[in-house]
Amino acid sequence: MPYFQRIYLNRFTATFIFALAIFLSSCDRKDSNDGMEPSFDQTLLSQKKWYLHSGIIDEGGQIRPMTIDSCRQDDTIEFQPENVLVCYYGLNKCSNLEPDTFPKRWQFINNQLELDNIVYDILTLNSDSLNLKRKVIFGLDVQGSFEYLYKN
Repeated sequence: MPYFQRIYLNRFTATFIFALAIFLSSCDRKDSNDGMEPSFDQTLLSQKKWYLHSGIIDEGGQIRPMTIDSCRQDDTIEFQPENVLVCYYGLNKCSNLEPDTFPKRWQFINNQLELDNIVYDILTLNSDSLNLKRKVIFGLDVQGSFEYLYKN
């Protein structure tokens, strides 16, 4: 992978580990959810831009708050029509190489939110907050999760 793509990958990973998912979808998925109706109102996602308010890391039962870098605090995400998610990196950039925006793909699948092939459980979705949880494995076998609280 070329160096500049790794920079964007690292930025997006940090933004989605501190502001939601990993870069680069490996395949083009259809926009439907195979006939399953989501129990969450998709219009709530697309009404406003969302910013990462806080997060929790659970590493094998050891729970700690997520640290959000100051250069990430003005970043927002926006769920747009046609299942496009746009990351806005704000004025306070962490690197001069970061773009102003970066588009991603999203969809609802089985009442979960999928962002570029990474699945998040939706804990809360209302007009004021979006709370997502992603299961992860730390090291070789320590199970845990990242929980993200977005506000608008």
